[in-house]
Amino acid sequence: MFESVRERRRSRSRLDVFVAAFGLTFCVGFFLLPGFSYAEGGAAMIAAHILAGLVSLTAIISVVELSSSMPEESGIHRYLTRGAGSMAGTVSALAIWIWLILLGALAIAGAADYVAMAVTGWSEIPLDLVVALLITAMVALGIGNSAGFSTGLVLFIIPTTVFLVVWGLASASILPTYRIFEIESASLLRSSGILITGYAGLIYAAVIFGRSRSGHNPGSPISLLVVFAVVFVAGAVVTVSAIPAGQLVDNLSAVAMAGKALAGAWGGYSVAAVAVIGLFFAAAAAISVAARLLVELSLDTILPSFFSRRVSVGKSPSGVLMSGAGVLICLVLFEPLLIARLAGSIQMLLVLLLCVGVLILRESHVEWYAPMRPGPAYPWLQIAGIIATVILVAKLGSASVVAVLCVVLLGVIIHRIFPADRTERGGAVYHWFARLGEQQYAGLDRELRGILKEKGLREEDPFDEIVARSSVIESEPDDTFESVVQRAASLAAPVVNRSADYITESFLEGTRIGATPVTHGVALPHFRVIGLRRPEMVIVRSKTGLHVVSNDPILGYEEEHDVNAVFFLISPEEDPGQHLRLLAQIAGRVDDAHFMDEWLEARDAQQLREVLLRDDRFMSLYIERDSPSSELIRMKLKEIQMPEGSLIAMIRRNAEILVPDGNTVLHEGDRLTIIGGPDALREIRSRFVERRRE
Repeated sequence: MFESVRERRRSRSRLDVFVAAFGLTFCVGFFLLPGFSYAEGGAAMIAAHILAGLVSLTAIISVVELSSSMPEESGIHRYLTRGAGSMAGTVSALAIWIWLILLGALAIAGAADYVAMAVTGWSEIPLDLVVALLITAMVALGIGNSAGFSTGLVLFIIPTTVFLVVWGLASASILPTYRIFEIESASLLRSSGILITGYAGLIYAAVIFGRSRSGHNPGSPISLLVVFAVVFVAGAVVTVSAIPAGQLVDNLSAVAMAGKALAGAWGGYSVAAVAVIGLFFAAAAAISVAARLLVELSLDTILPSFFSRRVSVGKSPSGVLMSGAGVLICLVLFEPLLIARLAGSIQMLLVLLLCVGVLILRESHVEWYAPMRPGPAYPWLQIAGIIATVILVAKLGSASVVAVLCVVLLGVIIHRIFPADRTERGGAVYHWFARLGEQQYAGLDRELRGILKEKGLREEDPFDEIVARSSVIESEPDDTFESVVQRAASLAAPVVNRSADYITESFLEGTRIGATPVTHGVALPHFRVIGLRRPEMVIVRSKTGLHVVSNDPILGYEEEHDVNAVFFLISPEEDPGQHLRLLAQIAGRVDDAHFMDEWLEARDAQQLREVLLRDDRFMSLYIERDSPSSELIRMKLKEIQMPEGSLIAMIRRNAEILVPDGNTVLHEGDRLTIIGGPDALREIRSRFVERRRE
């Protein structure tokens, strides 16, 4: 559910996110939890749905903030590692896996109960085990794992569920059910602690939305929260109205009984069939994601390496077997009601850790923590989430409290056993301690510099303009990295208003301490200065290669590289977030498989700049007499009606590179480098390029 997914596009459609959220927990919340909730809270179950949704809201907003500030490959345990330290990350990773196992066991127990309505002669536990073995085998074989299958299944379940709710509200006599709005505090809290499991899939949706370009607004997962809450409440009203209270308590198949009471036998069997399909889907998703999570934890050295041995992308036989075995153990040892309580308590531990993580990252003032969408009502929302989860876990009983403490203790033990001899990541919490006079931990800043390639530019970031006005150095074969740094410092000194010696030492010091990213034959020395008006860049190409000795920002040891491109970036001290995004944009561009070939083949400084610019944000235009662009000959730039949001940034005239102004006159043979938005560039092509082809 919360595992990292590599090589995935940032953007996700709303349908994809809804399928992910729906598949994991909606069916559990709708088809299973009403009976348990009524057993725990009785008349308070409707108010309990509202309270469970509000507690989930604190986690959703916290996750949107964290995921919008972290790289795409991160998951919740990595967010917490960078916020509260590696021990908190290990505890959260273990909690996620155990929660998924409990969810799978609960879904299987419910599916078996619904099957038992139609199939006689099976005792409950053996049927549970048969279903668990069947689903584990399906996951291992990859049956039903395709996105199309999952989407189709969800689109089948949704209208059936809506029909049941509408039919029930129209058919049931809800006048006597005013009792369900009565509130008794202890019952309300116990019921909320169980019902919160039905909203857990929305945290997954929040992770996806926060990481996508279009998903930084938390309104989308919040709208899903409202949808879930309305359907859950309506389903609870129908169920309570349709069947006697004595038959509702602890009844896993209460919704099917309500369908039977409202529409006869066919109604009961129809609801049971939909419930079985949905719960099979939820159980398979839980086991599959739990297995993939073990792969991720193994790759992060939190677990032994054999879990990362995969037969296909993300699929580990040992991970599937261990997750399936965990589900079987839960079914044998625990009653379904206890499983529901434990799942709710573990989920609230995760909510608490998420709220704590946001508090630590905000209060530590880590300069690289720049969420694209910081959550509202800080810090009161997080404080409320922490207090609420502590109270709810306590109200669920001693078993839930012991379970949470055992998860924390086991996570600490795993952290001490497996990654103890590896790099220790103390997280932003050490920056918090530093503010209290305790300890400074600079490793987090170096680590974030090394992993934040996936953060995108904001609209106001002037990346194209920085590249367009950058100075370019063509390195000589006998140049060293140090000599190139000195040449770059000499070019940057007049515009940065710092001495060349100061700039040289700043760049070299960053490389020595591991603050300079070096990857794919490219080095990115950088630093920030107070009072600088705008970012400045110096670009260096070396066809023969420059030898660079740097400190690895993640593992902390010395590395040697030969690089063909060096991008020196100097930014204002006052805007560390923009500085980070500019570095990330360069890193993302050099990751392209064709970048280095294009870089080495570029004929001049202008082409080098064009290689670095985003393909959808720049174009080259040749001024030729027998072409649509001939109308620009002898025109001043200020006379040209350029589309809004576009700019002629450079002109190559013969062997000279010009940075134009409004009075610059265009000549035949000029090559223009134009930057701007996709729509503006499309309009320019249609006017000056494509008309010739017609």
